[in-house]
Amino acid sequence: MFSVRDRQMTSPRHATWLELFFDLVVVAAVSQCLVAMHTEPEGPLLVSARLSS
Repeated sequence: MFSVRDRQMTSPRHATWLELFFDLVVVAAVSQCLVAMHTEPEGPLLVSARLSS
C-alpha cells in the first residue's frame, strides 16, 4: 500500500499561477535591462555602477 506521502513524492509538482507570474516578471525585467545595455552600452546605468564600485 502507498501512503499519501509516497504519492506526493512520486507525483510531478506543478507550478502555481503566482510562480508563473513571478517568472514572467523576472524575464521581463532582465529583458528590459538587456535592451537598455544594448542600446546604450555606456549609458547612465553602467556609469552609476562604476562610480559606486
